[in-house]
Amino acid sequence: STRVLPSEYALQYNRGNWQARLREKTNQTLQNSANSVDVPYDFEPQLSVKGFERWGNWIADLDYESTRFTHPDKTKRAQGWRHVAYPSVRYEYRTAGGFIIPKVGIHATQYDLSDVPNSTYDKQANRVLPIASVDSGLIFERKNASWLGRAATQTLEPRLYYLYVPYKDQSNIWNFDSAVADFDMSRIYSENIFTGRDRISNANQVTLGLTSRWLADDTGEELFQITAAQRRYFETQQVTLPSGSVDAQRKSDVLLSASGKVSNQVWLDTFAQYNIDSSRLLKTDVAVRWQPAAKKVFNIG
Repeated sequence: STRVLPSEYALQYNRGNWQARLREKTNQTLQNSANSVDVPYDFEPQLSVKGFERWGNWIADLDYESTRFTHPDKTKRAQGWRHVAYPSVRYEYRTAGGFIIPKVGIHATQYDLSDVPNSTYDKQANRVLPIASVDSGLIFERKNASWLGRAATQTLEPRLYYLYVPYKDQSNIWNFDSAVADFDMSRIYSENIFTGRDRISNANQVTLGLTSRWLADDTGEELFQITAAQRRYFETQQVTLPSGSVDAQRKSDVLLSASGKVSNQVWLDTFAQYNIDSSRLLKTDVAVRWQPAAKKVFNIG
């Protein structure tokens, strides 16, 4: 059963491509006699501003957030403010046959903390890191293909994503909300291996991917797609969580996915994480949807 009961109040304003939100989030934690549930931080309050402006192919983004973290256990948990600003500029060049998107940004973080329980951590820590990337890809098409007897166009889409973030020692920064992110298709082209805002991984790496899709000629609907991707590291990943270890690997596991219609009534969604060194599947996900008639559906995963 749920052991943490959150309460959240928010005021949000949207205009054009911009959004501002002010919220307060508190948690009631239901403990047993052993106090086994970790009590999360409250946001009292949190202000965020996000948006972008476009001038032709040029796009300027801003991601700003200020959060005051509070916790009932002031003897073991730091309290105080964290301010984050991440402005960036990118240029999007897209054609029917491919794209290239260079991007540069500055990620700046400032802390103003109190009640820090360990002298290892800096109450007034700050971190400024440049982030640069180039995302690129090509799109090849093969006409007169078919999928389940339906006229289709098959694509072949190689993709290359390069990311550079210099190393900065972050061991003096208190960790409010960072953790190692799940390694999946949604994260392999991301800028950070961590979730949250307290850790930014150094990077000098390239991600290679290959996707093939079958698109219906009459509607443009994606009928089926398969993807494979792997990341290559040119430098050791040195940024860690508290008590974490340095990752010296030079290549990631291979990610594989396939999804779409496998018959007129059945849809399939699969994912696999394969380690080349050990020749082992580390993770597999399979989901099947069967829809024999209108208003009838069966899902299993």
